[in-house]
Amino acid sequence: GQNGRAVDFSLPENSAASTVERTITNAGDFQDAYLDDSRVMFVGNVVCSEIVAALDFVPFNGQVLSYFLAAAGVAGAFLDIAEKNHLSRDICPVVRCVLGAAFKDCLPTPDFITFAYFPCDSGARMFYALSDIYDCPWFLLDLPQRRGNSAAEYLAQRMKEMVTHVENSLGITSVPDRIAAAAEESKKAMRYYQKMITLS
Repeated sequence: GQNGRAVDFSLPENSAASTVERTITNAGDFQDAYLDDSRVMFVGNVVCSEIVAALDFVPFNGQVLSYFLAAAGVAGAFLDIAEKNHLSRDICPVVRCVLGAAFKDCLPTPDFITFAYFPCDSGARMFYALSDIYDCPWFLLDLPQRRGNSAAEYLAQRMKEMVTHVENSLGITSVPDRIAAAAEESKKAMRYYQKMITLS
């Protein structure tokens, strides 16, 4: 630290509890996605997983999976597989790791894929590639670049279109009450998140 003083990077007790809970939830979803009777939707980082779950899909975030693989020390093997399949080292390692796992048939088979161009274009291109690998339908949830009521209304409309596209592509019918309940819970979570940011 400055002036020879040690910097205290320790966290207050229980401060990382929400991170641990999210990790456990993600790990549970990853396990469920491999069950034979699971209906799986690959999702990007900014897709509302609550809506996906309300549609009776297991949300599977490959981008997060790559972080788990890296933490387990096995990501390098999938990066090598991706390179052997002609994906350049210049491509984002998260993308190469996920596609390497797909080439090795280590991902669950998706029934549907939903993603966005935000926050990065390479992530979206990864999902296009996954839709080709697994020959499954996809939906681009293009996000508005600005905040405000009109942006929120646009995003809500795109989510409704996503639900319709899932129904039409797979011949299923959603339960509107479940989707409405999921949206309300998501709004509640956002209000708590905003309070947390204010407190910090």
